[in-house]
Amino acid sequence: MPIIDSETTIGLDPYGLASMHLSQAARDTLDNLRAVLAEEVGPLMPRAWESASMPPSVRETLASLDLMRPEGVEEVEADSSMFSGIRNYVLARTDVSVATM
Repeated sequence: MPIIDSETTIGLDPYGLASMHLSQAARDTLDNLRAVLAEEVGPLMPRAWESASMPPSVRETLASLDLMRPEGVEEVEADSSMFSGIRNYVLARTDVSVATM
């Protein structure tokens, strides 16, 4: 399997798993998640680590994305281990406590 562009929708993906196994709608959902994490969640996490807390806005922001049943993603794909695994990977790249929450 050739190595594909390592910077993709999900971030580091040297084997192109997202592009090979996820629909465009699922990749768009993850791309939006990555942008929201970078802009709204990531900047909050250093202070949260220092205070051993989770800002309420993080949960509210992520809940509003409807990541369990994203619009346009078929239910079977949203429930798949591929989508959920990559979704959790994207969350963990920002902060492991965000992925755990």
